[in-house]
Amino acid sequence: MAASLILHLIPALLPLIQTPGSGIETIYVVEFCHADVGFNAPPSVMQQRNHDRTVAALNLLDSEPEFRWTVETGYQLEGFLDRASSANRNRLIQRLSEGRMDFGANYTNLHSGNCGEEQFHRQLYPSAGFAAELGHLPRTVFLNDVPGFSLAMPRILASAGVDFAVLGPNDFLGGNPAIPLQDRPFWWQARDGSRTLTWTTVGSYAEGFVEWGMVNLSTMNVKIPARLAEFEAAGYPYDAVMVLRAFDDTFPNNGMVNLADQWNQTHTSPKIKLATADEFFDYLWNRYGDVFPSYEGDASGYWEDVTTVTPASTASVRLARSHLPEVEALRTLLHLYQRLPYPARELQDAWQYSLIFDEHSGGGVGWPGLLSQAEVEQENQEFVAVAQACKNLVERSLEEALAVAGPILVPNGEQGLVLFNPLGQAYRGLVEVHTGTAQPSDLRLIDPQSGTEARLRWLEDSRSSFAVEVDLPARGWRRYSVTGGGTTPPPPAWNPGTQINLNGFQLSVDPLSGTAEQLIELASGFDWLDSPHPHPLGNIQSGLQLEVFFGQTVDRNPPLGSIMVEDPGPLFRRLRVLDPQGFVLREYRLHEQGPRVDLRLWLRRSALPFVPFADHSAHYGVDFAAHLTPPVRLFLDGPDGFFEAGAESLPGAQLASFGVARSARLQGSQGRWLAVSSLHTPIVDLGEMHGAALLDLEDDERSLAWKLIRHHNEGQVAGGAIVSFDVEPGMPDVIPFHFVARYGDAGQAPPSGEITRRDLTPPFAAWVELGQGSSSLPVSQPLLPWNGPGELLAWKRSEADHGMVFRIRGDASGGVAQITLPATTSGVWICDLVERPLQALSVTAGVVDVPLIPEGVVSLLVLDP
Repeated sequence: MAASLILHLIPALLPLIQTPGSGIETIYVVEFCHADVGFNAPPSVMQQRNHDRTVAALNLLDSEPEFRWTVETGYQLEGFLDRASSANRNRLIQRLSEGRMDFGANYTNLHSGNCGEEQFHRQLYPSAGFAAELGHLPRTVFLNDVPGFSLAMPRILASAGVDFAVLGPNDFLGGNPAIPLQDRPFWWQARDGSRTLTWTTVGSYAEGFVEWGMVNLSTMNVKIPARLAEFEAAGYPYDAVMVLRAFDDTFPNNGMVNLADQWNQTHTSPKIKLATADEFFDYLWNRYGDVFPSYEGDASGYWEDVTTVTPASTASVRLARSHLPEVEALRTLLHLYQRLPYPARELQDAWQYSLIFDEHSGGGVGWPGLLSQAEVEQENQEFVAVAQACKNLVERSLEEALAVAGPILVPNGEQGLVLFNPLGQAYRGLVEVHTGTAQPSDLRLIDPQSGTEARLRWLEDSRSSFAVEVDLPARGWRRYSVTGGGTTPPPPAWNPGTQINLNGFQLSVDPLSGTAEQLIELASGFDWLDSPHPHPLGNIQSGLQLEVFFGQTVDRNPPLGSIMVEDPGPLFRRLRVLDPQGFVLREYRLHEQGPRVDLRLWLRRSALPFVPFADHSAHYGVDFAAHLTPPVRLFLDGPDGFFEAGAESLPGAQLASFGVARSARLQGSQGRWLAVSSLHTPIVDLGEMHGAALLDLEDDERSLAWKLIRHHNEGQVAGGAIVSFDVEPGMPDVIPFHFVARYGDAGQAPPSGEITRRDLTPPFAAWVELGQGSSSLPVSQPLLPWNGPGELLAWKRSEADHGMVFRIRGDASGGVAQITLPATTSGVWICDLVERPLQALSVTAGVVDVPLIPEGVVSLLVLDP
């Protein structure tokens, strides 16, 4: 007792210290727990811990007046709310209202470069719901651990009323934006001019422990002056800084309360203040006003390639979230016109499953020595279950919609095909139709209005599926009558060969490797694949983890058995590369609308060489080459559309490996370009796969490498044992990958975001055996008449179920979209991203004029009558 009393009195007996040469008077310390969805434990266990640690924080807030706590993400808060007693829920509401507690506005810490645009919007929806429930509006997002930040971030934050962002990435391998100390905080500005006041840490979210020494007073006395001297030397202009003090999967305690008390009793300046991030930002704003510098750009891509550890489930979520906006639109239309119940809960769950899965912890073999074998296996099972749940919800909702929408648009008793294009611009291209049963060999698809026969071709000998060339109205549908008497050629025969010709182009493959050697434009003799770099189209490159880190890969094409080409036919022509057992390794499709080559390949995980734990993992990627003239420029299709890597990147952003929402484009100095859309994998590299955080773009490359898999066989569990793992239990051994490669000259426009979106999400097809509709039905109909610019990104029921929400992207010129509303309304509002009304718009004769934001997105709320 006497000893503890003496220790308590020591600070009061010591002389007060003032840190020399620093104008910083206050250190705002923000405490929280960084909790991944998984990593430290299976997701279900982590969510229970998120509840328990929040209760522990509430208990400390009861006993420690100076204590402050932040719940890092909406996902962590959800773990608490789903399990909380009414008493603890009320305690949370009380502490939030006092400003002693806060929660982050983002749902999870995402691999943001991989996200789709509407998926990225939805990351702010859950916390908006919690805000309404708890009476507290979160104003800060915490983007921690993963060093990857899409340039879409400031736009979506500003449009959702989120004022501040805190970046706390782990940067021990680089990739963290290099914002000078004197420029922190900075306005992170989006293309549309919106901005978010942003702070980035000195080290990571653990900087309080590591860089600032906030573990004991003696360490603080060494490290805090050193850090402050760095700020002073840089010319930091403010009298306060913010420090994050957090670590993985920790529980709150009063350690920092005691350290702050000891420090403040022994130092005149600076003082330490436990706070929320809002308090720090508000202090600077009120003290200095709007004096902060601006930066614009992207810093995503680094760490995103860990998603290829689980390629099958990553692909299923990628395709599901790509389809979700179209499914929502179709279900909204059916609710509007057929009163079919709108599956709000199921669609919300699908979005949230996508955000949970695309968070950065994922499944795999576990961090070495951290978890038991049972914990790693449970974690993998739970992540696969999340991916499957996302996929199943989307597929079920789409199947239900097509089962209703198809028959009512085909005249009673007739057979027909109905194609839906609910969000897109006018579409002319191919759609694959799977009928489920063998069809007559003389099948015809007729436009009932013009009598024109649609061009189609069979995909299989069974004649149960075919590809058809269609012409669809923007934001609408079209019907074809199904009859006999057609002249479509039979399913094409296959014969040995290494070359296919179609519509003035010739594709040739190497008979030894099966990689594409030439894509020649016959009229000019120009070879689109002529490149001095050893990365031919379809080539598989590979390297172990350490080799790939330094960009060292080798060709690893599987043994070849035969190469087969199909007989000439309409729309496209195929060439297949098979292994000695007859398994299809690759399929090249040369399209009439060229130069375009689709590459489909199938990877058997069980056929990959075993990788021992000592070698970590083996990376496999596929190459796409082009005849380009360096220096090249790289354009990436991210959550905010295409941007140029390097030229539109934040300073310090890594420029070696990238995650994309849909596609990437490589453009040479003479204007020729290669554009590749990827349906299944989000990761692309320039030339060779690369793991280091390069700060300069390799502008001498002439090829793109899409990463297929980071293949692990073994991991180390707690206690040191080396164990084999199935990283995706229950997923198929054969993993498909599909790419669309287009080539063009300087005078040809590269594919737009609308085209690449359609690569991943073609129009929906409903095969109708027996129609139930009126004979007076139109053949084709736009469902949302529209004059003027703008791209419709989303069309959904509002979260409050009191109307419809339209999300519209403007181009560089902005302008006004004149929309004829599909139903009567009691009011139309421009709303924020999370559907809170902002500005009323007038409606005249059912038409509303919507002012668009150049390079921005407008959300429109159309209320029910």
